[in-house]
Amino acid sequence: MTNDVFISYSREDGNTAEAIEHYLQTIGLICYRDVNNIPGSAKWIEEITEAIETCHAVVVILSDKSAASAHVDRELSVAVEEKKLFVPILLSEKVRLSRTMRFVLTGHQRIGIGSSVEASLPSIGDAVLRAVDRSKYRTAYDNAANVSAEGNYAKEISFAEDRCGLYVGDSDSGTSSIEGEAYVMSAKPQEYLGFGISAVPKLAEFVLEARIRKLAGPDDHWFGLEFGDRYPGNYYQFLLSGNGSVRLSKHHDRKWQDLASNAGLRHVKPGDVENLFKVVRRKAAIHVFVNGLHALSVRDSDVREGSMGLVVGQGIRAAFANVRIKGLSLAILYEKAMEHWQRFEAVEARQILRVIQEYDPAYVHPNWGPNVIELLAEVRWDYRSTVLVVVGHGATPMLNDGMPAALLKSEIDRRGDPEKSQFACIVTDANIYEDPRLEQFAIISVGGPIGNKITESLTKVLPWDSRSTSSVSLQHDIGGWNRRIALWGLYVVHTAQAVDLFIGSELLGRFLELIWPNEGHDSR
Repeated sequence: MTNDVFISYSREDGNTAEAIEHYLQTIGLICYRDVNNIPGSAKWIEEITEAIETCHAVVVILSDKSAASAHVDRELSVAVEEKKLFVPILLSEKVRLSRTMRFVLTGHQRIGIGSSVEASLPSIGDAVLRAVDRSKYRTAYDNAANVSAEGNYAKEISFAEDRCGLYVGDSDSGTSSIEGEAYVMSAKPQEYLGFGISAVPKLAEFVLEARIRKLAGPDDHWFGLEFGDRYPGNYYQFLLSGNGSVRLSKHHDRKWQDLASNAGLRHVKPGDVENLFKVVRRKAAIHVFVNGLHALSVRDSDVREGSMGLVVGQGIRAAFANVRIKGLSLAILYEKAMEHWQRFEAVEARQILRVIQEYDPAYVHPNWGPNVIELLAEVRWDYRSTVLVVVGHGATPMLNDGMPAALLKSEIDRRGDPEKSQFACIVTDANIYEDPRLEQFAIISVGGPIGNKITESLTKVLPWDSRSTSSVSLQHDIGGWNRRIALWGLYVVHTAQAVDLFIGSELLGRFLELIWPNEGHDSR
C-alpha cells in the first residue's frame, strides 16, 4: 500500500511521533510508523524498506536518541537511494546529529519544536503537505520550475501603478475598476465579464499567478484566469468558485468543453476569501495550483499561443491582485533567432527555431519574416564552421581565379554538411573589408597579392609551407590554430596549381579538422 508519509524516529521519541502521526492523519495524509515489528528482524527489514519505497515524503524526528540509532540511519540511507523528500523535525537545538543525518539533511530546512509539540503541529503539517504534494505531482512542479527558468518574458503587475492594458469603466456586461492594489471586476447577474491583459505579449508557455478574492456573488458561479485568443474565440479558462471548486474549461471551434474539475481539495478556501491561484502551461501540459498546492492537470494543445486575461461569471464581484507572469514568447524567440543569424550564428538560430517549431510548425512572426519551416530549410552561414573562399573583386582576378576557387569550394562542400553550416562560400576581398563581421570566418584566399588584397595582407604574417616553390605559394599556420590560408602563384596557372596541391595533400583535411573538430573528416 502506498503511504503519503514515512515517519522515521527512535522508540524513545514515540509520544512525539504519535502526536505528529495523529495530526497528519487529521489533515488527510496516510502515514506509516512502525510500532509493532521487532527491529532488525527479516520481517521488519522487508516492511520498512517497502514502506520507504512507496511513500511520498519522509518525516525525520531528530533527537539525541534518533541520532544514536543505527536503524534511523539505515532508514535515511534507503530514503536517499529512493530519492525521497525529507521533512526534518528538530526536538532540540542542542541535538548532535549523526554523520548520516548531517549528510542527508544538509540544505533541508528543519522545523524546531521546542517545548510544545502541539503548537508546532500546524507548521509541521503544512511542510509535510507540501513535500507530499511535490512528490505526487513532481512533473507539475518541474514544469513550473522549467518555465520560470527558461521563459524570456516576465511581468509583475501593480494595478495601483499600471492597468497593463486592462479596461477600466462600465460595459454592457458589468464594470471594472482599480481599487488600491487590486483590479476589481463586477459582472451583471445574467452576464459574464472578461478582459485581456493586452500589454502582455502572446505566450506559448507561462506561469500565471494571481491572488483572487471573491467579494460577492453566488458560490456556485465561477471566476478566474484566461489564456488564448478571444478572436476567433479559442481559449482556456482556469476557474474557482465560492464553494471551493476548481475547473479548467476550453472554448474551441465555437464549442465549450470542461477538461477537468476538482471539488474535493482541502487547500482551496471556499466563500468570500482570497486564494493564491497559479496556472502553468508547459508544452501540451496545463497545471493548476491553489495556495501553493496542486489542484489539477490536463494535456491539451489546441491553443498553442495566446494572451492572458481575467474573467468573472454571472453576478460575481472579484478582486485580482499580485498578478505575476513568467512565460515564453515565440515572437521574442523568433527575434532572438534573427539576431543570431545577423551575427552569423546559425547553430543557435536553428536551435531556437526548432523550439518554436515544437509549438507551431508554421509559426510566422506577427510583424515580419517567413515562417519557421521556410527558415529552417534555408542554408545559413555560421562564422565558426563556414569557410569563405576569397578572390579579388575586379573582373580580371575573378575571371582568372574563379575556376580554382570554385573547385576548392566544391571539395569543401563535399566533405561538409550544410545542416551544420559546414560548407564554403566564394566572396571577394572587397566583401571582407566592407563587412567587418566576415573577418571572424575561416578564410582561404585564392589569387596573388596584386589582385587580392586579402592575400596581400596574409603574405606578411603567414609562414610558407615546405611544398611551396618559387612560383607556387601555400601559406598557412594550421599547427598554430590559425584560420587563415593563402593560395597563390606568380601566374594564373600557378594559382591553380597551389589550389590543386592544397586539395590533394593532407592540408585541406587538417584545416577542416581545425574548424570542424571531432567530425572525422577525410584528410585526403
